[in-house]
Amino acid sequence: MGLSSYLADLIIREHRFKPLPLVVHTVGRLTVGLDLKSAYSLFEACGVDPVDVPIEIDRETIPSRKLKQEQGLELISDRTFFGMLGVKEVKAIDIDSYEGASVVCDLCMPLPDDLVETADFIVGGSTLDNVFDPARYIKNIAKLLRPRGRLFEFNICVDRHRPYVILPPPWYYDFFVINEFDDCKVYVIESANGIDHAFKVLVGHNPEQQVGWGLIDNFEASGNSLAHIIAFAEKGVRSSCDLSPIQDAWRNAERVKKYNDSLHRILQHPRPYCNLISDDTRPPSLAAHYPPRNYHYIGHF
Repeated sequence: MGLSSYLADLIIREHRFKPLPLVVHTVGRLTVGLDLKSAYSLFEACGVDPVDVPIEIDRETIPSRKLKQEQGLELISDRTFFGMLGVKEVKAIDIDSYEGASVVCDLCMPLPDDLVETADFIVGGSTLDNVFDPARYIKNIAKLLRPRGRLFEFNICVDRHRPYVILPPPWYYDFFVINEFDDCKVYVIESANGIDHAFKVLVGHNPEQQVGWGLIDNFEASGNSLAHIIAFAEKGVRSSCDLSPIQDAWRNAERVKKYNDSLHRILQHPRPYCNLISDDTRPPSLAAHYPPRNYHYIGHF
C-alpha cells in the first residue's frame, strides 16, 4: 500500500481547507513516496507550515525497505507525514498484523459492530484494486467513518501493475452520491513522460434528466500511460452505507430523481477541486476529452 506524492499533495491541501483530526486511519501501513527533503518542499508548495515532529524513517513497509536497499532512498514513515499535519496517532487497518497493523480486520467480510463509526479520516492507498469484493470493501469503509468523517481512496484504473480489479471513476462517484454523502471529489491522475497530469470529474446537475441518459463516461487513458483514481468523500449525518448504485443508463424515473437530488446537494458543497500547475505541458489524452464532458484537465503536480 502506498501514499503517492500526489495523494500526499491533495491531503495537505485538504488539511488547509479543513484540518485533519488527531487520529488518522490507514488501510494497511502506507509507504509514503517522500523523503524528508521532498516532504518539506511539498508542504512549502501547498502553503502549509509543517508541525515540528521527530523524524521517523520507514523501516516497516516492504517497498520502503526495497527502495533503501536498491536506491539508497530513505522515505519518511506515514506517522511522520501525518504528524507534520498535527496528527497524533496513525492506526493501520489490515487483514494481518505483519506490517504493524493496529486493527486486524478483513474488509471483505461483514464489519464487526465495535468498529462501526470509529474513524474520522481514512486513507486507502491502492488496496481496493487488490481485493476480491470491492463493493463490500467500500461499504465497510463507509461504515467505519463517523458522520463528518472523510476518506481518500487511491487506486489504479488501468491493466498495469497487477490490479485484481479495475474500477472506473463512475463506480466511486455513484456510490457516494447514491448514499447521500455530503461531498465527493474524484480525480484521475494520468502519468505520462514522467509527469503526473490531473483531471477532475465533473457531473452537471440536470433537472430534465431522462431515463436512459448516461451521466459519466469512463476515462480513456493513452495507450502507454499509467492512470490512477483518487476518490475523496465526506460523510454526512444522514448518509447511508449499504446502497448499491445502478449504472446511469439503467435507472428508472424514481432512481434518476433520487440521484439528481443527492448530486445537487454535493455540487453545492463549498470544497473546491484543487488547482494545480498550469502551463504549456499537456497530457497525451487531452484530445480524447475535448470538448470536455466529465474529465476537465486541471494541470499537473
